Amino acid sequence: MGHSRDAMVIDLDNLSSSDVMIRFPAVFQWVFEKVKPERDQNREPYRRDNWWLFGRKNTELRSGLSGLVRYVATVETSKHRVFVFLDASILPDNKLVNIALDDAYFLGVLSSRIHVKWTLATGSTFGRQACLRQDHMLRTIPLPNPHRRPSHPHPRPRRSSTHTASASKPSTQT
Repeated sequence: MGHSRDAMVIDLDNLSSSDVMIRFPAVFQWVFEKVKPERDQNREPYRRDNWWLFGRKNTELRSGLSGLVRYVATVETSKHRVFVFLDASILPDNKLVNIALDDAYFLGVLSSRIHVKWTLATGSTFGRQACLRQDHMLRTIPLPNPHRRPSHPHPRPRRSSTHTASASKPSTQT
């Protein structure tokens, strides 16, 4: 399994540039010097005009993670498919596939052998590495209903009697 890159993300979502300048002057200066020159050249008006914000807002992920303590994630490209919980305070980068579920039941389902085989079969490859396509997986992922329980939650195997007669051929007499 990989390790953290120890990278920090400057997330200024829902802040105006003047809010950033007043509340976080050192961050504003860094972003102004490092990000703004590149964004000034960008053809996309949103990126050019909102140079201190992420290029993509990712509102779907943000709303999905809202209220969760943790969520499920896996690396997009990996030799082995491993799903883990990440703390909701961690803002994922573009190399992670993120699933807004915090229930261990779903982590178990996603980590199951059959689901891992399904992701390998329906994904693509990058060299020898399996690539999980976020758009495809999140629209077609087969998940069982956790609220649907079998009528007998723990079926017991039938006991065979020690006194049962051995099976014999049916009689062919008429």
